[in-house]
Amino acid sequence: MDGFPRAPVNDEAGRVFCPAFAGVIDDGLCWECSMADHGGPTDTAEELRRWVRSSGRFASVAEFQQVCAGCPHCPWRASAEGNS
Repeated sequence: MDGFPRAPVNDEAGRVFCPAFAGVIDDGLCWECSMADHGGPTDTAEELRRWVRSSGRFASVAEFQQVCAGCPHCPWRASAEGNS
């Protein structure tokens, strides 16, 4: 999938390393991908589904998001740690 994930445009403070993409992305894209199919932007969710299929790195968006959940930048991480 050309152009996804999008190249970061934020300054260094607004970028994060994404273990699922294995690269640096904007923190907004991090949030959008972690929220794909959970109320996040539908266009990003569709782009992520296409990327998952074309890359072959994950079996599903949910599997991609399992990697996300282990990242210190993940918005789900705080709620998961609070439920431990």
